Amino acid sequence: MSEVTDALQVLYRERARLIIFALTGRTGSGCTTASKLLTKELEGLALPIPQTHPSHPEERKYRILHKFISENWTPFTRVSMTVILLSFILKRDEQEFSDFLKKSFEKKIQSEDVAELQEVIKRAREGNLQTLALLDNSPISLSSEQVEQAKSLVTSSLEPILDEIRRKLKSNYIPVFQAIGDNLRRSGSPYSELIGAQNIYSIARRADWAIQVITRFDEQSNKPTRIVLDAMRNPFEALYFRDRYAAYYLLAINAEDEHREARLSAHFSKTEIERFDEKEYPKKKRSKSSTYEAYISQDIQSCIEKADVHIHNPGLNKPSEDQDFSKLATTLMRYVSLAIHPGLVNPTRSERCMQIAYSAKLNSGCISRQVGAVVTDVDGAVKSVGWNDVPFGQVPCLLRDVRDLLGNNDKGAFSDFELADRSIRDQLKKAFPLGASDGIGGRSCPFCFKDAFNEANKTQDRSMTRSLHAEENAFLQISKSGGAGLKGGHLYTTASPCELCSKKAYQLGIAEIWYVDPYPGVSRKQILGSGKFRPNMNLFSGAIGDAYHRLYDPLMASKDETNAFVNEAAVPISLFPATGGKKKA
Repeated sequence: MSEVTDALQVLYRERARLIIFALTGRTGSGCTTASKLLTKELEGLALPIPQTHPSHPEERKYRILHKFISENWTPFTRVSMTVILLSFILKRDEQEFSDFLKKSFEKKIQSEDVAELQEVIKRAREGNLQTLALLDNSPISLSSEQVEQAKSLVTSSLEPILDEIRRKLKSNYIPVFQAIGDNLRRSGSPYSELIGAQNIYSIARRADWAIQVITRFDEQSNKPTRIVLDAMRNPFEALYFRDRYAAYYLLAINAEDEHREARLSAHFSKTEIERFDEKEYPKKKRSKSSTYEAYISQDIQSCIEKADVHIHNPGLNKPSEDQDFSKLATTLMRYVSLAIHPGLVNPTRSERCMQIAYSAKLNSGCISRQVGAVVTDVDGAVKSVGWNDVPFGQVPCLLRDVRDLLGNNDKGAFSDFELADRSIRDQLKKAFPLGASDGIGGRSCPFCFKDAFNEANKTQDRSMTRSLHAEENAFLQISKSGGAGLKGGHLYTTASPCELCSKKAYQLGIAEIWYVDPYPGVSRKQILGSGKFRPNMNLFSGAIGDAYHRLYDPLMASKDETNAFVNEAAVPISLFPATGGKKKA
């Protein structure tokens, strides 16, 4: 092998040495299904055979990806975040678990079930005492034998115990572990509600311990490490791993609500499903500063907003054993291939357009939520870009400081109404008791006029927002430059359109709407679900944000890479050759 080829191998080997996928999504969306697919051998994925004579660009891409992964697939090791929670439970006395259930779920769990669960925890704890003690040690200090024991603990040996607990808790299983997770982030204990900010990353640190153990285990066998974390439900934990690992990707597994609810209805009542949804994905998004709960609780909506890759799980409404997961497996295979070898293929049309919308949203001066939108013609040519913001010539909320309004400074940033209305000013003084001094560490102190107006007048008037919506702005940008026909065109938006924007899209003849995050309301069923020319609503699937560049930006020009390898074609090339020892640097 030439020096050039050897250098290339080192580059790709280093990138492929450790890849971590963390999965997030609402209960019933398919995170666990996706994680288990990733742990299979290649044959178990049942990937479709590529077409010999493809007729579409995406079919050609699939053929390239299929060939690559066929020679470079390594099954992932699954780490269940619920098993991580269980490891905290087993480190404490079983009586504490029993007391917690009696106190927090007194009317929901029968006393005989609590007694049985206490016995389950006792047996599990006593049967794993030596291995559980390893959790207190740094993975670096563990012997080879201890590494193997620790890996088994976090990947396999606790799963049967968790299954037994799940069967006994029945419909209370999810609420119980949600409460334990909140407590761990709040106090560092599965049962205490005492607040200690230093404990916010308790779960993340334990999961990171598992990652280091698995990595050490694989190094001993000269294997690349592939880890899937199932499932990430707190956005700050998701960012914890992103800050530590270059090849870490947060994947949002999304499913249509009717499909997700149909799968859940086989095990839970409608009331229970609604309770899960309100916990994970509240209709009214929590204020990040209003309560400490916002930092330690599950927040699937924020996790989805921060996801690197969005995957649409089109699972059918059938029992899991009858479902065809080939589409889900195919999509997962695509991003595994790109994580190993960036730039192997180029982005899809929807990824290209949604990436523009995702980047555009950062221009928004809205302090509540940033949204981006792109409008294309029927062929995918971009016609307009928009983001939610105030009308041209007005000052966005992000650049307006409440102290300036109350101190009569920078008057050009505020409306005549804001400057003159006493009720608004009184409400802002009450909400922001800062005066003109800087009491928040040099930060600006922007405010939401809609919130202030509604609070002052005891109303819930959504029309009081100062901003145009992103889709509305994109449509208006076209009219400002003379207009262009959009019939049959596409709308890409980071959040599905509201009722007003849906009517505008319908009127303009938009045929396809692609979105990342569902917007609350009835726009889909009421506005877009009526008449002859209903636009199709599509959950976005693809990479966006920083991951778009990390997955599609090649390490070097494809032509140069191909020439280097082709010249050494007679030499077998493998990312991790079987040397029988540790990976070479």
